[in-house]
Amino acid sequence: MFQRLTAPKVIKQEKQLSPLIINKHRFKALMGKNWKQFYRNISGWIFLLFFPVLEIMAFYYAVGPEIKNMPIAIVNDENTNNFCENFSMKGSAVPYGYVNCHLHNISCRFLKYLDHPMMNPISVDTLTEALSGIRQGKYVGAIHFSENYTTAAEERFNSGPDTSDDALNSSQIRTYLDMSNRQIGYTIKFKLLDLYMDFQKSLFGDCDYEKKFAEKPVHFFEPIYGEEGDHFTEFMTPGVLLTLAFFSGALLTSQIILTDKLEGVWDRSAVAGVSSVEILLTHFIIQFCILLVQNLEIFGLTFFYFGLTSVGSLWTIFLIIILQGVTGMAYGFWISVVSYNHSMANIVTTGTFYPMILLCGLLWPLEGQPKILRMVSNCLPFTIPSQSLRNVFMRGWGLNSFEVVNGIVIELAWVLGFVALCVCRLRNVQ
Repeated sequence: MFQRLTAPKVIKQEKQLSPLIINKHRFKALMGKNWKQFYRNISGWIFLLFFPVLEIMAFYYAVGPEIKNMPIAIVNDENTNNFCENFSMKGSAVPYGYVNCHLHNISCRFLKYLDHPMMNPISVDTLTEALSGIRQGKYVGAIHFSENYTTAAEERFNSGPDTSDDALNSSQIRTYLDMSNRQIGYTIKFKLLDLYMDFQKSLFGDCDYEKKFAEKPVHFFEPIYGEEGDHFTEFMTPGVLLTLAFFSGALLTSQIILTDKLEGVWDRSAVAGVSSVEILLTHFIIQFCILLVQNLEIFGLTFFYFGLTSVGSLWTIFLIIILQGVTGMAYGFWISVVSYNHSMANIVTTGTFYPMILLCGLLWPLEGQPKILRMVSNCLPFTIPSQSLRNVFMRGWGLNSFEVVNGIVIELAWVLGFVALCVCRLRNVQ
């Protein structure tokens, strides 16, 4: 008998493709699925489009404008009856002799300079009443003139080094401030000093003295960078723009992969042969388009609606803002990948927001931080980029400056780092 011999069956093994190879059919299907998920969520995309607008408008309308109508108690013991109602500056300073000047009622003359939008002078009868009002929160400060203020000021003006101690004391304008609100207190303090310098220069002019004698002996010339009248808004703008771009990007992506996993979309996609790179890339394209619109809103409102002027290139500023948004997107993807549920993702996103704001130099200069903490702050995603953006915005530096390029390099490094972590995590899960 002959045994029938058969050739063994050859089992063909499917060719394993690299996870970095993109299949155009799967890619197209994923893009369609992601787009439908986005536009069907009407409340979601309305929030995403209007959130940056609300944030940037709240910042520019609420931060930076000068304080107004601050109540200040005025105790003028030199004029206790009419509070200088009919006072005229003409004749309040009359020169006589060679170097002397006769002064009349100059307490009222100084009070004329308090006619400023920041000040709301309120006449008070006694110093005790004024100080009590400060303690009760009715006034932010009090100004007191002694009953012989003009006489003492004239002696001080004419006698110079021979002025008596009583005249020196009586010729002072005694000022009391509520410094519990540091910003308001220091603003009022420096404004009063500026107004007094204007008052003194006008007094010197009427007495036929050289006005330069009334100026401070330290002269500040035009700033090398920035402008003399810049508000705190200009200092905060670079940090606010990058913070908003970063966390807008993080909000876009911090729930995406997590939602796919919890709804089972991730498992079905993996069974169909979809790679982790394809999932990340398709989500990135959709979310980047939304991010681009958000950043255009931020950029347009800042430089065209509110009219902030940049010394440097607007294209460089927009590049830094866009890269910061992409960094935030990469951060959001990482949160979405490592989180087990939506609560964890929300806690991580919101929990990292406040520490980054405090440490990035947005609220206070980095130079005030301890050395070790400052090293930690410089490693955050938008600390050095904020400095780079400020160098472009306030100093006019360009991409040929290391102090600008280093911020862009930091952004790219964080993007690559977060993307690498996401891909490794997703491939392990898959």
